[in-house]
Amino acid sequence: PTPVTPWLAASPSLMLSAPLAPQPVTISWGNHAPGDAILLTLTGPVHFTGDVIALTHPVSAASGAFDALVLADDDARPDETFVLSADSGRVTTQQSGVIAHIRYLPVMLH
Repeated sequence: PTPVTPWLAASPSLMLSAPLAPQPVTISWGNHAPGDAILLTLTGPVHFTGDVIALTHPVSAASGAFDALVLADDDARPDETFVLSADSGRVTTQQSGVIAHIRYLPVMLH
């Protein structure tokens, strides 16, 4: 069933970011009023494009979605955790993530 109260969701359900491997994130919302704003904040060894840890996205319709990019800090270490929080003033959601291990594999040319 379709929710009747305001809601926020972040996907993917588990975020994996690593140096040189940013994690795309989609924030979806429903049952909000145009004029609301969604505030995204990051805690942990990550940042958004522009080297910021907070973004604000205006809500222009009752429902919709937008994308953001989560990048690992240069000094982030594998297995460190981070949290993405989304807050519209009506509802809040959090999504956890982890800094992934980087594996360099040889490229085979044919």
